[in-house]
Amino acid sequence: MERVPADALGFVSGQNREGAWRNTYDNLKDVPESGQMVLDMYDELGIDLNEQTLDWMVGEFALVFVGIEGHEFMPLGAFATFEVSDVGRGQAAMDELMGAFVALGEVQFESRDIHGVKMQVFEDPYQDMALGYGFTDDRLVIGFMEEALRDTVDRELDPITQDSTFQSVREHLPAETMGYLYVNVERIWQLIRDNMLGDEKQSFDEDVRPYLEPVKALGVGGAAADVEEGVGKSTLFFYISKE
Repeated sequence: MERVPADALGFVSGQNREGAWRNTYDNLKDVPESGQMVLDMYDELGIDLNEQTLDWMVGEFALVFVGIEGHEFMPLGAFATFEVSDVGRGQAAMDELMGAFVALGEVQFESRDIHGVKMQVFEDPYQDMALGYGFTDDRLVIGFMEEALRDTVDRELDPITQDSTFQSVREHLPAETMGYLYVNVERIWQLIRDNMLGDEKQSFDEDVRPYLEPVKALGVGGAAADVEEGVGKSTLFFYISKE
C-alpha cells in the first residue's frame, strides 16, 4: 500500500498474483469463447499469456484509481502495480506483448522519462489521454492518463497509510489480510460534482448530496482463506460521519 497515494479515490490490492492469474487463465480456457480468444492470440500474435506472465508476475498487486484535475474529457486516471520476481524477464515479456500490438498498427509507444523512470507511453493527441508501462525496483507499473503514470513512480507523494480516512477504515478490518478493497466515497462524489455545470450542481446538491455526504468511505478486508475448508472470509466496513 506504500505505492497508493494518499489522495487516491480507491484501490484494490491483493497477494499471490501468480495464483490469481493461474485461476483466471484456467477459467478462461474452460469457457469456449474465451478459450478460443486465448488460442487466437497465440496463433495470430504469438502471445502466450500463460508463459509470458505467470513466471515473473508474483506476490503483491494493486489497482488504484486517482482523480485528474482540470481534464476536460477524462477526470479519472488509474494505474496498476505488480510485484515481479525478475525485472529483466518482465521487461522482455512486456516488450514482446506490446510489440505484437504495435505490429498490428493499432498503437505506437515512445520512450519517456517520468520521475527518472523509463516508461513506454502511447498517447492519444486527440483526447489528451495516455497509456504506459515501465519498471521500478521490483514492480511493473501500468498507468492510464499521464498524471496516473507520474503517481506510480513519484516517491515524494504521501502514501494512503497516512490518510486519516483510510486509517479510520483500516482499523476496523482484519489485521492480517490477503488484500483490501477501499473506496473514498467523499472524494468520488466531490470529483463528479466538480465536473458538473451550474444547474446540474444545484440539482445534485438538493437531491443527491444529502444522502451521500454522511458516507465518507467503505472498505473490505479479506482474511487468509482456509485451504481445507475452501472458504474465504471478508469484513465490510462503512465509515459514516455523525456530523
